[in-house]
Amino acid sequence: MTKTNGKPFPMKIKDLMYFIDENDRDFSREIGGKNLVNPYLEAFMKEFSYEVPGETAYQPRLSLTFDDIALMDLESDIRPDQVNVQSWFSRNVPVNTPVISAAMDTVTEYGMAIAMAMCGGLGVVHKGGNMTPKEQARHVAGVKHYLHGMINKPKFFQETDTVEYLKKRVTEKGWKFTSFPVLDAERKVKGIITGTKLTFINKYDPSAKLEDVMRKEPFITDTADIDEVYKEMRSREIKSVPVVDDNGVLRGLYVWEDVERIVEGKSRIYNVDTDGMLRCAAAISPTLTEEEKQRIDLLVKEGIDVLVLDTSHANSREAVEAVKYIKETYKDSTDVVAGNLAYPAMVPALIEAGVDGLKFGVGPGSICTTRTVSGVGVPQATVSHMANLMIQNGVPYNIDGGLTKGADLSKAIAFGASTVMLGNKLAGTDESPGRVVNIGDGKFVVYRGMASVESLLAGKGAGQRYFMSEDTGDTGNIDIANIVSQGDSGLVPYEGSVSSVVYKLVQGLRIGMAHTGARDIYEFQNKARATMITDSGNNESNVHDLMRTQVTTAK
Repeated sequence: MTKTNGKPFPMKIKDLMYFIDENDRDFSREIGGKNLVNPYLEAFMKEFSYEVPGETAYQPRLSLTFDDIALMDLESDIRPDQVNVQSWFSRNVPVNTPVISAAMDTVTEYGMAIAMAMCGGLGVVHKGGNMTPKEQARHVAGVKHYLHGMINKPKFFQETDTVEYLKKRVTEKGWKFTSFPVLDAERKVKGIITGTKLTFINKYDPSAKLEDVMRKEPFITDTADIDEVYKEMRSREIKSVPVVDDNGVLRGLYVWEDVERIVEGKSRIYNVDTDGMLRCAAAISPTLTEEEKQRIDLLVKEGIDVLVLDTSHANSREAVEAVKYIKETYKDSTDVVAGNLAYPAMVPALIEAGVDGLKFGVGPGSICTTRTVSGVGVPQATVSHMANLMIQNGVPYNIDGGLTKGADLSKAIAFGASTVMLGNKLAGTDESPGRVVNIGDGKFVVYRGMASVESLLAGKGAGQRYFMSEDTGDTGNIDIANIVSQGDSGLVPYEGSVSSVVYKLVQGLRIGMAHTGARDIYEFQNKARATMITDSGNNESNVHDLMRTQVTTAK
């Protein structure tokens, strides 16, 4: 590639340009049949780098963030509603919407994770504060069992159980579902207690056996596909049906609402696994104590799709060993994403250990003070470019933090990221666990960084993320005045539903892709071209020379 003039100001106009050699116009690095490096963006970013003898990694001389750059519009006849924004969070976990909610105790618990998956994205259930392994696993279970294709492990009763025992058990457990297969001693299905039966259960003698109350047929074999199940349930007008193997042994349960949703495409945007369950991720620590190993085991048993190694410094041997332990212990049962990084120093080692995805961002979040406290961190546009150059084997990576608007999402994806992670923008929504505060006529939601004093004092989970002592959660042993936090806390405006926030952000991405002539993210990343803009250019990009007024329509 032709190198532009690197001399300092004053510069001529040609010195503010970058060039692509004719021989480089078809430049590509073929990995798995895909061109992962955009020659235009590589040439653009090369102007802000320097070379170190013997060092192959990109060395940024000047680092840029999203407001420092603008994407160029190219020839296009594509409309925003025609683009495909599907992407990947990790090797085996796709997303229909490239937005992930952060693993923060005021952002993502089961309610947010459910909402994010139903928006096509993914939620990472936090482990901060005093979130025990069992409690975190319950949050994940709440997500995984919120919707079902086939329910793999339905609750069941024995045919010799009584009506009284069934009523007592349902009440004690607080079960909201109403269909229960009835088995014999060999786990063979003999019938099913349906919602209708449960509604009128009080008309039966409490001592009556379930074999005398249950509906005795039909059943579905486990070789039937979802379309066959749909036709059978529709023709027989039944809302639930047990699934059996060739020997009549229970294998699962189908519920009409879920089957209808899948077959009729009523929720095509939902991010669901091959069993029709919502996808979910959960945060874990790279410090593999016995408690943390128990946490991982419980999460895997609940069917977690992705374990997110949640640390402020994934450029560490500890992170590599944690990835290796999970992949060796659980094989393909779950994906592992490691983060966070700003410079890809340990990327080759993490990939060799078997990592399925990476997460980049040190200090860009609105409540993160790592950069001002430690001086460490790299602005996110440069981080995304560095990551794209280093990760040349198709491992997806996420840009975490520093995104406030659709334009940021568009630029992060253009520079190579597969997904982005949000905290601030989602903390003010209905689905976040943050406490709502009314101030005057305004409505706000509490939002705090995981390295804030409040989070650190809430329990050791946050402290582990920032390499603090195991007993960080014991406030009796801490001199609060001497805590060096790397985060802050405060209030964010109430935003309404998370679906509305995600839609607006993704619409910005769609518009950016349409302007570039890209039908999908892969094409967007290969076509995008960028330019650096000045502060004046940024001012021009925003609303200006306008007096805001509240316009009302006269009656």
